[in-house]
Amino acid sequence: MNIVSRLRTFSPLKFESVRKAFLAAHRLTVKSNTFKVNKSPIFSSLNFSRARVPLILLSGLFSYKKMSSDEAAKTVSKVSEEFLKKSDDLFEEQQFEEVNKMLESSEYKEDVEIIWRLVRVKYNLATHSSSLSDADKKQLILSAYFLVYNALPQHEDHYAIHKWLAVILNEKATLEGTKARIQQLETIKHHMNKAIELKPDDSTTLFMLGMWCFEITDMPWYQRKIANAIFDTLPTSSYEEALKYFLEAEKQHPLFYSQNVLMLGKTYMRLENYEQAAYYLEMTKNYPVKQDKDQLAVQEATKLLEKAKSYLKK
Repeated sequence: MNIVSRLRTFSPLKFESVRKAFLAAHRLTVKSNTFKVNKSPIFSSLNFSRARVPLILLSGLFSYKKMSSDEAAKTVSKVSEEFLKKSDDLFEEQQFEEVNKMLESSEYKEDVEIIWRLVRVKYNLATHSSSLSDADKKQLILSAYFLVYNALPQHEDHYAIHKWLAVILNEKATLEGTKARIQQLETIKHHMNKAIELKPDDSTTLFMLGMWCFEITDMPWYQRKIANAIFDTLPTSSYEEALKYFLEAEKQHPLFYSQNVLMLGKTYMRLENYEQAAYYLEMTKNYPVKQDKDQLAVQEATKLLEKAKSYLKK
């Protein structure tokens, strides 16, 4: 069945059954089962407007992504699994205030499992609450930053510390302005790479890296000019590199995030592979909407899909 026929017959009712076909597609597009992180610097560019800073997309992802029991069990130290499970369950329900109070009142606040969860919930409080003032949001981000930054020397081998330091650094630098964001590029990328070295199957960090590479490659000339004023030599990335991260994220956790499926479609569009682009955009269009980010992904995919189909007809 060709791609046009597949698109005509695709419906939301088939969403779950499409997983097998989806994984089969990955076996065709991912050439190797071994995924290696490119450790060379790739900070060629970045979109600096707040709305398009790549990690901003993660505010929705981090609010409901479930941590596996295996992942939790591997990292438990003094804190009971019961306590962590309860806090994670409340977090998934977006009871951020309650989670924050629960973690803050723990007798093991110096424990790494409490620290990174506190950072996560403070980030979500800052990025999801419409009732907070800008000053309060900034205070939450600064509080999260000092927590994770001070934890780093003792927990350099914990992937979540590096992952959340990257996220918080990005948000903190965003609050401080364009120059600060540019100056933090290398540090943020370093911690994302370190997180992947420590946990190669973490789909959210893989997505972050994919967004980084995509936005770097997609950067407009006027923003490159700003970056060139700060960096002597501006390194480069590519859509192919972004695609590698998005595919690996999907391989590890199929359909875990609407934005990752959308970015697969967008990246294939940039690479002028319109058949693959249409496939992933159709999948995004039919993605179950759980939050605002999903709805935005569905809307964007619907528009882009028409464009991809028009190229297929030529």
